[in-house]
Amino acid sequence: TLTNLWMGSYNISAVVTDSSSHTATNSILVSVAPLMVTNYILPSDCGTIYSSGSIVRFIGLTLGANTEGGLEFPAFNASRYSSIFLEITPEGLPVWDSTVEVYGFDGRSGTLTGSDYNSGTHLGTWTLPANPAIGQLMTYDVTAFVKSTQGPYFGFLLQAVGDVFGSTSVNPGTPPELFVIGPAPLPQLTARRAGNQMVISWPTNYSAGLSLQGTLTL
Repeated sequence: TLTNLWMGSYNISAVVTDSSSHTATNSILVSVAPLMVTNYILPSDCGTIYSSGSIVRFIGLTLGANTEGGLEFPAFNASRYSSIFLEITPEGLPVWDSTVEVYGFDGRSGTLTGSDYNSGTHLGTWTLPANPAIGQLMTYDVTAFVKSTQGPYFGFLLQAVGDVFGSTSVNPGTPPELFVIGPAPLPQLTARRAGNQMVISWPTNYSAGLSLQGTLTL
């Protein structure tokens, strides 16, 4: 068992020797990567945008003929995340159309408006599974777009013909959201008083290769 290895690649070998001094060996290449964590980011605004310019706000999304679903998120530091997915789940509506056109927009005010209809940069076509089960998660990779945004808000418009999906925070679905994956943050340096002493600690139990050094002066 090997513990506290620095991040990187290691070639680990095993050698066996018999009573006649004959040997055989085998090896394996092992990569040590940083611990990955996941997080969910909820939209700041969510609604269905009609061609008339009206917006029906709700905790979820519905799409139908001549409508678009709009989601808006506050800008965040996306550089530390390796993958960012837009995630929805069907509430129970059948999927009549298996494709949704995804558009991204950047730098909005934080509130969806009628002018958002048919706006944004086309990011691609989201192919949905046929007849997804109720509560089945569906994701679309938006990593490159989110990393390019300037904020303070960014968002997505989802366009489709015919009823496509519903996503809600009540039985049985989850809200539309961003699902982000990235390395665990470095441990935080902490200081506390213990009697007449100041104790400085840095928990590095999950950060291989890091150590806390000391000095008599600060």
